[in-house]
Amino acid sequence: MIDLLKRLVSFGLGFVFCWIFGDWVAIWISNWCAQYVASGFATVIYWITYIGFIIYFGFCGIQKIPAYWNGVPLVLGQPVPWYKIPSGYFWQLPQPFMGLIVIFTGQRNLDIPFDQKVLSKDNIGIQIKAQVQARVSNPYKWASVEDPDKALITLVEQNIRIYTHTFKAVDMPGQKVVFSQNLERGVKIPTFDSEGNITASERIEALSVAAEQWGYGGGIDKCIINDI
Repeated sequence: MIDLLKRLVSFGLGFVFCWIFGDWVAIWISNWCAQYVASGFATVIYWITYIGFIIYFGFCGIQKIPAYWNGVPLVLGQPVPWYKIPSGYFWQLPQPFMGLIVIFTGQRNLDIPFDQKVLSKDNIGIQIKAQVQARVSNPYKWASVEDPDKALITLVEQNIRIYTHTFKAVDMPGQKVVFSQNLERGVKIPTFDSEGNITASERIEALSVAAEQWGYGGGIDKCIINDI
C-alpha cells in the first residue's frame, strides 16, 4: 500500500510540475517572442513550448523499475540516502536533473568459492562448499560499496576458516547443520594454546549484523553448507 502511494504521489507531483511550470515557461517564451513575430504566432509558440515541456519533463520523466528491484534516486548525479523507489512505474525529473541506480532486492545466491582447503583443529585440510542466500535491505548502502557481494563472500570465507579450525577433521562431516546455523546467528569460538587448552573465546558475529555495512542488514535468509 505504501509503495502504491509513493507511485501515485510521484505522478501527482509530475502532473502539477508540468501544469504549473510548463505554463510559466510557455508564457515567458511566447511573450519574449511576441516582440519579434506577428501577434498570432505568439499563441502558436506558447502551445509548442507547452507541449515540448510536457513531453520532456512529463513523458520522459516516466520510469519503470522491474519487480523485485528498487531504485536509488540521483539528484544532479548525487545519490539520495533517505529515499528508495519501489518497483513499478513512477515519475521523476529526467536527466540531467535526476537519475536512478536500479538494484535487485530479491534473493541472490552467492556461492563461496573455496578452491583452497582450510585447516581443521588438527591441521588437516578441509574443503567446504557453501552458499549464502541474501537480499539487499538497504539499496543506498549496497550501491555505496564497490563490490558488496564480494565483501559478503569474503566475510563468510573468513568465518568458515575460523570456525573450521575449532573442530578435528573427523568431526567436520557431521557439522553441516550446526555450521550453517552458527554462521547465520553468530557463535563464540574458543581459542587454544599450544597444548590444546582453551585460553579465551572469540565472537563470530551474526551475518545479518556484520553484513549491514554493505546493505544486507536483516537480509541474510540462509547459509548453506553443501559439502564438506
